Amino acid sequence: MLQILSLTNGNIIATKADSQLSQQDMEKIHPIAHNILNNNQRVRWYFEIEDSDGWASQGLWLNSNIDIQHAADYEKISIVVNRKWQEWIVPFLKPFCNAEIRYYDYDNQTLAKEWIHQ
Repeated sequence: MLQILSLTNGNIIATKADSQLSQQDMEKIHPIAHNILNNNQRVRWYFEIEDSDGWASQGLWLNSNIDIQHAADYEKISIVVNRKWQEWIVPFLKPFCNAEIRYYDYDNQTLAKEWIHQ
């Protein structure tokens, strides 16, 4: 499930994944992203992944297609994970996005939040 966090404000979308993600989960951020784009800003995404099983394959594929259309609309993505193996998400996102992407260990949430605001 994907939760929208209170850090979401201005051009920042902040989310936390705590189980397998689906297309419906990812659709939660689309209205927020479109609002940011309608205000002539680029999206900054703070993305925490806690004990996530990953994406459901259909949801991942559909979300990738949507994000390809908006690749230039993302400015930064800050990914915070609590397991080292989840570091695979950074190279996975790169082809779909022109944003600067940084990976942070869960212990460095503060640094990740500071960077997404810079």
